[in-house]
Amino acid sequence: MNPDRESSDATLLCEGCGYVLEGLDAGGACPECGRPIVESLPGARTGSPFQNDPTWRGFIRQCVMLIREPGRLFARARIGHSADAPLLFRSVAVASIAALAPLCGFALAAAGRSSREHDIIAVLMFLFSLWGVFTVLLLVLTTIERVGITFFANRRGWRVPPPVARTICANAAPGWIAAGVLCGIGLCAVPAMLRVARDVPPPWRTTADAAAASPPLLGFIAGMIVFEMLVYVGVRRCRYANWAARP
Repeated sequence: MNPDRESSDATLLCEGCGYVLEGLDAGGACPECGRPIVESLPGARTGSPFQNDPTWRGFIRQCVMLIREPGRLFARARIGHSADAPLLFRSVAVASIAALAPLCGFALAAAGRSSREHDIIAVLMFLFSLWGVFTVLLLVLTTIERVGITFFANRRGWRVPPPVARTICANAAPGWIAAGVLCGIGLCAVPAMLRVARDVPPPWRTTADAAAASPPLLGFIAGMIVFEMLVYVGVRRCRYANWAARP
């Protein structure tokens, strides 16, 4: 980036290197890295799959593209799009369902053996509350991530104000589904591992029980790393994104 020229959110920057392109011919190339200027214009961001089709079909296409071409997705994502919030909420809701599905199965199976109707209702209320807590947890973690990338981007001299950070985190949010799925798989493994832990000699029983109960947490951490990696790709692709209205 040319440091002698100050930039604001509305300043046209090269999305490849951050060079200030104000006043240059749109048909030319960046003097710093040679990237065509037209590729850095706001109109070059045609939208991510969910932004262009905010339905379940668009959501599935978003997930597939995040797996296959995350860099291309973030290069196309429009900053501050109205679909970002629905994408975030849909992602964390699906992730929460995936994480708690095994627990729902265990709890409903146990409640089904009871002849008392209020037992089943109590279990359903408990599961719904647990789903809400898990969803809020993911939203809080996403908010922390959003604030964090803005802070560290500023320290590195990148242009990632809150609107850009929100778009990055929203479009990376389907990565939370990996955390939900892996957490759910971990929950499925807990009963079998607890049975194995019972055969461990008493001096090691506490450690064995802790290890047997750890798969859900380990799965969640592994999935969180997936989300973090997608956010990192998003920051790299959007650190000089052009989006604000120009004077």
